[in-house]
Amino acid sequence: MLPTSDEPSAVLERLDRVLERDPHDRMALLSLAQLCRRLGDAPAAGATLDRILALHPDDPAALIESIYLLRGQDRFDEALILARRLVAGSPGLALAWVTRGTLLHRVERYAAAIACFRRALRLDPDFAPAHFSLGFTLLLLGHWREGLAAFEARRRLPTRVPPPVDLPDWTGAEPPGCRILVWNDQGFGDALQYLRFVPTLVRRGYRPVVRLPAELVRIARSLPGDVIVLGPSDPARPVDRQIPLGSLPYRLGLDAPDGSWSGTYLTAPAGPRLPPRAGLKVGLVWAGSKSHDNDARRSLALAALAPLFAVPDVAWYSLQIGPRAADLAGGPEGITDLAGAIGDFADTAAYLAQLDLLISVDTSIVHLAGALGCPVWLLVARPADWRWLADGAKTGWYPSVRLFRQPAPGRWSPVVTAVRAALAAMASTRDAAPDAKPASD
Repeated sequence: MLPTSDEPSAVLERLDRVLERDPHDRMALLSLAQLCRRLGDAPAAGATLDRILALHPDDPAALIESIYLLRGQDRFDEALILARRLVAGSPGLALAWVTRGTLLHRVERYAAAIACFRRALRLDPDFAPAHFSLGFTLLLLGHWREGLAAFEARRRLPTRVPPPVDLPDWTGAEPPGCRILVWNDQGFGDALQYLRFVPTLVRRGYRPVVRLPAELVRIARSLPGDVIVLGPSDPARPVDRQIPLGSLPYRLGLDAPDGSWSGTYLTAPAGPRLPPRAGLKVGLVWAGSKSHDNDARRSLALAALAPLFAVPDVAWYSLQIGPRAADLAGGPEGITDLAGAIGDFADTAAYLAQLDLLISVDTSIVHLAGALGCPVWLLVARPADWRWLADGAKTGWYPSVRLFRQPAPGRWSPVVTAVRAALAAMASTRDAAPDAKPASD
């Protein structure tokens, strides 16, 4: 395997020396293919893998690496052919079945994917990637209890975030009065979604201390109940147990997301004001963080939303932050850029509270708006993230969110067409009754 700390040029030089001595060195060829794939040189990676497979046609590592390469290029039919070859040649390898299952999930063959993950677990009952992948698919299909239990395996993956303190997990069996450190082991959106469960801990007699990234601290301090919220620089408080935010729905025995909704659980603070403009006030976010492993599919180009800007009587406000905010420079005129006044999620919340509607791709602002009870139209890629389920226009997580789904992977045009029609109807309704608050759907 590749050393992760070395510069690619140094690794490449060492591999070249090894392959000069032995052009058929399997491990060197495999490492070279991995390096080429990570550097974005798909042709070189593919050619190197072909060299391995010519020598070792059923080599599981080379087949898995080839599948990763094809999957990254959305060449799923070819990847599935290799996946069948992989499990045929290595039927006792749990990773082979997980690899095939993740491909089947990606092409929305969910029952077949689940069968693969269960096959992997029969081979290796403790295999964390199989549990994790099974949990993701079960949750997408709405099988909450089993899905949440299996999803806990994320805490055993190599990419896991370790607990900030060396204390046992909170299990729910501890007596009232127990002080629980609650911390975030996933992204900003996950944290915003799971903060709803912290007041439940208070109602059950526990004393939560929530430690969060700085960007979330101010908005999290609007949680109801006696909740201590700490940022990275705040001194530690004494605690008895710890639990990541993402494990709260499992530990609390969630049966369905509807059962977690007892009303809005975050409150927008006073903050920056929207520049006054006439018309329906609509916020817009078209891209998530590029570091997200599914960002290329969930985000879209600002230009793809051009039909929306032709709807009359709409005042557009961009809440896009990060590098993609620069898209406005070459985009349509008339969009007010708010990014410069956004320092954290509390600033974003202050803006959201002044809007009539947010239109966004699947990123953290959707969870913030949903937690605040603000109307949201969410543009959902296929396959969807598990929290939005596989179909339907509504979500039990947030009553104010309406889902507009791709009819097929990669097809944003029908989504934009549907949103444009709904937006035109909303704008005309507002014109007819200017004092009425537009509904979310």
